[in-house]
Order: sequence, then C-alpha cells, then structure tokens
Amino acid sequence: RIPAESVARLAEIGAWMRVNGDSIHGAGPAGGLTPPPGCVYTKNGGRLFLHVFDWPHMSVRLPGLKNRIRFASLLRDGSRLATVDWNSSESDVTLALPFHEPDPLDTVVELELKEG
Repeated sequence: RIPAESVARLAEIGAWMRVNGDSIHGAGPAGGLTPPPGCVYTKNGGRLFLHVFDWPHMSVRLPGLKNRIRFASLLRDGSRLATVDWNSSESDVTLALPFHEPDPLDTVVELELKEG
C-alpha cells in the first residue's frame, strides 16, 4: 500500500512533468553556463531551460547570455518573456518575469539561443 501523501505527491509530480517534461526527458547539464542563484539550467538539443526554484519577482539576470537569446517563454503555456537591460553588464541579460510565480515547484523558462 502506498500512503495517501505519497500518492498525492506523485500526482503533483506527474502533472508537472506533463507540462515541463521536455526540460527533463533527454535533457542534460548545460555546461559552461552559470545559472542565477536559486536556478538550474538544463539543455535538450538546441533548447536551454532555466529552472527557477527561488522566484525572484519581476526579473532574473542571466550571466553571459546578452545578445544570445532569440526568445524566452514559460514552458508551461508559451507566454513570451521580454529581455530588458536594467543595469545589466556587457555580457548579462535580464528577463522580465511575471510578478506571481507560475509554478511553486519549479517554473521552467525555455530559452532559444541564437546560433554562433
């Protein structure tokens, strides 16, 4: 028998995986990139995923990705995120985020990078 709490947690994880599975299945580490605090990168083919565990409210600075992002969107629903230059360094870019955290477990941002 599986405890009810475990069944509920597994159902929650399953629901998250249905929406965000591309960032896990077939994905691996994104070598050479330093994620912001409270975040982790994964990479699946040419797609880079930012897993945000510690929601920063309003924006997140991505070191070393300035002029490399073609688009950024929430993986859960495809909502596009704007890149902005709020006191960014020459190599960093800042993403504008929704004020409210879309997923309290792990909000995933898909980043399509420009080639080259």
